[in-house]
Amino acid sequence: MPVKRRLSKQREHAIDHEALALFERGLQLHRRRHRSIEHGRDYTAAASRLDRALGIRLWQQPVLDCTNETKPPDWMDHELEISCWHSSKQIEQQLQQALAAQRARVGTVCPPSPPETVLS
Repeated sequence: MPVKRRLSKQREHAIDHEALALFERGLQLHRRRHRSIEHGRDYTAAASRLDRALGIRLWQQPVLDCTNETKPPDWMDHELEISCWHSSKQIEQQLQQALAAQRARVGTVCPPSPPETVLS
């Protein structure tokens, strides 16, 4: 008898190396997204790629938009919007913890940058 294959809910919002790399890039862009239109576009693209990698639905709050926020924006007044914001905030906190753990394993020392070459 045919049975519909059901995917585990555990796979939803799985944090892997790709998601961590996208999150780290998104945090860098989040700090400077208001500097120019190009930075804003890069931030939007990074937020979209991260949400896709995590399985965030289109109607949910983007994970990067919860960064540096402690509560939902004032314009959110519907219970479903607020619930989606809290869900994205939890994922953002999990990503922050995973990123901190990854940095602790690797160490906080950045690889040395290549020497600058002076063109004559």
